Amino acid sequence: MRTTAFSAFLLLALSCPGLGQTVRGVQRKACKPWLLAATLSSGRLRVSQAVEHACTPENDGLWRVKYGFEDASGRWEYAYDAATETEAAQVKRLALEGLSQKQADLVVGELSTAVKSWKEDPGAEKEAAVRELFRRLLSD
Repeated sequence: MRTTAFSAFLLLALSCPGLGQTVRGVQRKACKPWLLAATLSSGRLRVSQAVEHACTPENDGLWRVKYGFEDASGRWEYAYDAATETEAAQVKRLALEGLSQKQADLVVGELSTAVKSWKEDPGAEKEAAVRELFRRLLSD
């Protein structure tokens, strides 16, 4: 086998990263968005739940849970983005297992009332209360 000066340099450059440039492949992040939605009626209140895996502009995954409520007075909704890995895992669990009885009671009771109150009279304090209820929903 004949070795040329160039092939010897190339071999040396590849075996000693300090002497040559190292080329590494750049792989783009893959994010596949999807949405799972369900609707149920509880007496006069109709509740829609959506679990969403969205994508940021940087192609990072974003877990979101959305609730829509509807009764004779109108429709109101709120979306909550999982802020921690634990919350993201809980949102994934909602997609796989659904709501527990305790969570369902929270959604139909306190959460629907808080979201409706916030929708009718928006304010930072009311939105903080809604966000806290979502945190409780995801921690159960």
